[in-house]
Amino acid sequence: IANYRTDKVPSFAPNVQKDFKRYLERIDAKWGSYAIQALAAKAFKKDVRAWRDEMKATPRAADYAMYAFKAVLQIAVREGDLIANPLDGIEQLHSADRSSVIWEAAELEQLKAAASPETRRVIAIAAYTGLRRGDVLRLAWSACEGSAIRWLTSKRKRAVVIPVLPELRAVLDEIPRQSPIVCLSSKGQPWTDEGFKSAWRRALDRCKIEKHFHDLRGTAATRLHAAGVNRDDIAKIMGWSRETVDQIIDLYVGDDAMVARVVAAI
Repeated sequence: IANYRTDKVPSFAPNVQKDFKRYLERIDAKWGSYAIQALAAKAFKKDVRAWRDEMKATPRAADYAMYAFKAVLQIAVREGDLIANPLDGIEQLHSADRSSVIWEAAELEQLKAAASPETRRVIAIAAYTGLRRGDVLRLAWSACEGSAIRWLTSKRKRAVVIPVLPELRAVLDEIPRQSPIVCLSSKGQPWTDEGFKSAWRRALDRCKIEKHFHDLRGTAATRLHAAGVNRDDIAKIMGWSRETVDQIIDLYVGDDAMVARVVAAI
C-alpha cells in the first residue's frame, strides 16, 4: 500500500491537503506493508473497520481517515492493480445532518460581539455570501467590484455569482484596502487557516454557542431569500439541491415572510 503515495492523490485546497497527508501517515504506519493482493480478502475490510472503530470517540476524524484510505486505494483501482475498492460499503460514523442548521439573528449578534474586529469581518462576509471559510479567507477585492461577487469556489471549482446585498456592501466599504485580499488578520496579513480557527474558537468560547462556521451558509440563504433572490438561484449559489433550500427557507423564514405579507396587506 505504501507505494501509492500522496503525490498521486488528487489535489485539494491547502488546508484539506494538510489534514489529508496527516491521515495518510497513519495509514502508512498501520497498513503500508500490506501487499496489494491481500486487500481482496474479507478479513482486510473487517480489520480496517476495527481500526476505524478505534477512533469512534471522534467520529468525524474516523470518517476522514477512511475517506483518505479509500482515496489511496482508488489509485490502485485506477491503475488496474485492484478490480474494486475493498473499502466501499464501510458506513460513516458521523451522521449528523447540519444542512438545516443556521446562525439565527440573535446568536449571530452574540458571536460578533465576542469576536475580534478582524474575525467579525470574516463572519459577516460568510453570513451574506454563503462562501465557505477557505473562500472567505482568500476572497480578493477584484472579485467584489460592482453589484455581485464573482468567485471560483475552492471545494468544487464552481463559478458563482453572488449578489452584494446593501448590508454586505456596507461591510466591504468599511474594510481598509491594505492588500489584494479582503480579510486580513490583526497582523495585517492574510489569515492562515489555523490562525482563523483559533480566533473562531475564542469567539465561540466567549459567546457560549456551539455552532459551526459552516452553519453561516444557511444564514446566508435566508438573507438572500429575504432580499428577493429566488430559491433556484440560491440553490445555485450554495451548490445545494432545491429541496435543501426549501427546507431552510420554510423552517426559518416561512412564518416571518407570512407575517410580513399580512402586515403589508393591512
